[in-house]
Amino acid sequence: MGARIGVARDITALTQAEEELRFLAHHDPLTALTNRSLFNDRLDSALRNARRQNSTLALLFLDINDFKGINDVHGHAAGDRVLCAIARRLEGCVRDTDTVARMGGDEFTVLLTDLHSEEAVAEKVQQILAIMAEPLGPEFGPVTMPSCSIGVARYPADGDNADTLLSHADGDMYRLKKIHRAAAKRAIC
Repeated sequence: MGARIGVARDITALTQAEEELRFLAHHDPLTALTNRSLFNDRLDSALRNARRQNSTLALLFLDINDFKGINDVHGHAAGDRVLCAIARRLEGCVRDTDTVARMGGDEFTVLLTDLHSEEAVAEKVQQILAIMAEPLGPEFGPVTMPSCSIGVARYPADGDNADTLLSHADGDMYRLKKIHRAAAKRAIC
C-alpha cells in the first residue's frame, strides 16, 4: 500500500475578499446602497421591461439641502453618519422591486418600477419627504436631519431612455432646490 500525500489550503479569506470586491464594484462603500454603475444597469433593464410590458416607471433624484453645512459645522464623520441614516430611511420607503442608489456626494436616486398610477409616485415622494422630516436619534447629538429636494421623471411621459430621464429628474430637482434656497433666504431676511 502506497503512501499518499495531500496539501490542503484554507481559501476562506480569499473567497471572502473576492465577494467583498464584487460587492464594492456595484455598491457605495459608505452606505452599501447600489452605486451609479449598477443603478444605470438596473434603469436600462427596467426601461426594457417597461417597453415590453407597456408599463410605467418613475425616477426620483434626491439632493440633500444644505448638506455642506453639516460637514462644515459637525465634521465629515457626522456627515457620513447622516448619509447612512438617509440611506436606511430611503430603503425603508421602497419595495423590494425598486432600487435606491447613492449617485455620489449627497445625491441619491430611487427607481420605482411597475407603477399603477400617477398618484403612486406622488404618494412615494410625500412618504420620502415625511420620513426625511423625522428627527435624527439622540446618538446624532446636535446634528439635525436636513431636508431634501426631489426631482421626478416618469417613463414614458418624460423620456424614453435613461439619459433623458436622469436629465429630466435632475433638472426638476435643481428647480425645486432653487425654490428651497429662495425660501430659506426670505426666511433669514
